[in-house]
Amino acid sequence: MEREVKRVKKKVLCTLTLIVMVTLASFSLVAHVLGAVTVQEIKGKLGGADYLVRIPSNWNGRLVVYCRGYSHLLSGVDLVATANAFNAMINLGTAFAESSYGVGGFCIKEGIIRTHQLTEWVINNYHVTGRVYLVGISMGGATDLMIGAKYPEVYAGVLDIAGTTDAIARYDLHSYYADIADDTTLANAVLANGGLVPPFPCPTIAAFREYCQMSVDDTAAACGGTPEGRPQAYERVSPLYSATEIGVPTMVVHGTKDGLIPYSHSVNYYNAVVAAGHGSLIRFYKVVGGEHANLPVVSQIPVRLNQLIKWAENGILPPNSDTP
Repeated sequence: MEREVKRVKKKVLCTLTLIVMVTLASFSLVAHVLGAVTVQEIKGKLGGADYLVRIPSNWNGRLVVYCRGYSHLLSGVDLVATANAFNAMINLGTAFAESSYGVGGFCIKEGIIRTHQLTEWVINNYHVTGRVYLVGISMGGATDLMIGAKYPEVYAGVLDIAGTTDAIARYDLHSYYADIADDTTLANAVLANGGLVPPFPCPTIAAFREYCQMSVDDTAAACGGTPEGRPQAYERVSPLYSATEIGVPTMVVHGTKDGLIPYSHSVNYYNAVVAAGHGSLIRFYKVVGGEHANLPVVSQIPVRLNQLIKWAENGILPPNSDTP
């Protein structure tokens, strides 16, 4: 029993570290100040999921909708902490919205539904006069790529940070890692796949093994089985198979030393989009030495989001893609 408690604690620790419509069941408004700007904060439930919206007093009409990353437990999702990371953007006049999705685990399907639902609710209830953009990290990167491809009439651009673009490859790799019982052997396997040890954000190689097992279990539960038995279910939540027909400007950012979702996954997605004839709508940027949504990677968000907005609204092309 004590061993199982320790195992759960490791899982929760690794998940928490990873985190950096239409009935309104509850609703609250809070006004607070970011510098000289007063911000209206709206919280509530929509479709069974908690949401948080922040609208600054100097609002330019533009809205950024955030897609959260993977969390084994819903209790590990902190909407306020995520919103705070976007305070600089909000302070400059852009509104922000995010949904908890209402469930934990590998919940890309729920993320697509709840994020689009929240977007429409904000548009219908507030004066959104500008363009709407999507930003997502890790599992949220897959979520926003698929939403943007599905609803190009709603969203003007998509920014994916280290997205899970291939659920089959993710399952296979994490299953392989989870089955390696020896820490040294597992560390060598991670290094051989281009990651660093221990893979960020897991504190130890043993915790990384636990994370991989948790990821495998949650992905199989969401897809109704393994990739061998349910390949189409995995493809439906993989941008590599389901969202290469993009219709809006899209940016992909990935660290070259990502141990959780290898850099090659984003390269494969980029190449698939180009092969589908949409190379003019995608840009791919690598962060040399970057790990999975660590500081060097997520610090790309303000720069790339600004470039994405200028691309979508003013036709100013961003820098050419890095050579994958």
